[in-house]
Amino acid sequence: MTRLAGGVVGEVDGDGTARAIAAREAAMIVDGAGLGLDPAVRELVVRRAVAGAIGLGPLEELLEDPSVSEVMVNGPFDIRVERGGRIEQTSLVLLDADHLERIALRALARANRRGDRREPIVDARLPDGSRLHVVLAPIAVGGPFLTVRRFVRSIRGIDELAAAASVSDEQRAELLELVQKRCNVLVTGGTGSGKTTWLAALLATADPSERIVVIEDALELPLDHPHAVRLEGRQQSVDG
Repeated sequence: MTRLAGGVVGEVDGDGTARAIAAREAAMIVDGAGLGLDPAVRELVVRRAVAGAIGLGPLEELLEDPSVSEVMVNGPFDIRVERGGRIEQTSLVLLDADHLERIALRALARANRRGDRREPIVDARLPDGSRLHVVLAPIAVGGPFLTVRRFVRSIRGIDELAAAASVSDEQRAELLELVQKRCNVLVTGGTGSGKTTWLAALLATADPSERIVVIEDALELPLDHPHAVRLEGRQQSVDG
């Protein structure tokens, strides 16, 4: 159960019910204080109160920004984001390492996973498809580490990608031929370089009669194909 200002809000079940109840409770508290806040400020206060009570605290502001592709928390006072393939330092800070650990454990609970000293490294998938990576003590020194990789919802076509990447007509034709011939293809590159985007675009060109089987540690590959089977790896438990 989650409590807000001493009142029971409800189970955090990920379906939005708890958030709606928490927002109503927070709004009642803010209005009852008689502060006479501007509507925009009132909404911001309520949102931050809900984020702190049942959400991911200040990190939710970053995750709601469509320009942010990844959030990297290297400690309570070092929060960075990736925008357009570039990593930037943010001005956001958390209270302390304990505050960060509470947020990390809450994020894992949202993904129906748990982490502790026996299982300090956890990979999971949030309800919106974003990929979550958490490292806890004693592996993490100076406080937990947390990374959220946003789920890519839109699929860019091969023609659009080829034009943006200055791929020649001959190179584009060669890529399509590799897919049609079912060749083994390795898509590699650094973080944020477009591996997932390119792989999704290539798979979308496969013949509709083909069956595509996708195996991932955490589901994040967007697919636009009529015959696809998706499998997600299961992390090894403490007993092996």
